[in-house]
Amino acid sequence: MTHEALKLALEAIEEYADYEGKTRVADEAITAIKEALAKMEQKPVEDVVAYHADGTRTVRIAPQRPWVDLTEDQIKNIEEKALTKQWAIRMALAAVKECNA
Repeated sequence: MTHEALKLALEAIEEYADYEGKTRVADEAITAIKEALAKMEQKPVEDVVAYHADGTRTVRIAPQRPWVDLTEDQIKNIEEKALTKQWAIRMALAAVKECNA
């Protein structure tokens, strides 16, 4: 999911939880989305490889992996198989984790 899509999902789940009452699944979804948003906002990490006599240093920037969205097929599969909203949230979280592991 894109950053904006995750923000919308977070807002929707929080509103759902406020209306229907907090559940463990909703709390897990909120936590997972917040973690994903935080990862997306992380800056590259510098890894100093060597310091040189002239005061300069050789730095390697850790590669940042791009966020992988769920495909339309994955979303349709979740919609077809999920019996409840809570189960759909669980399935979506598992699929997102798998795509971005």
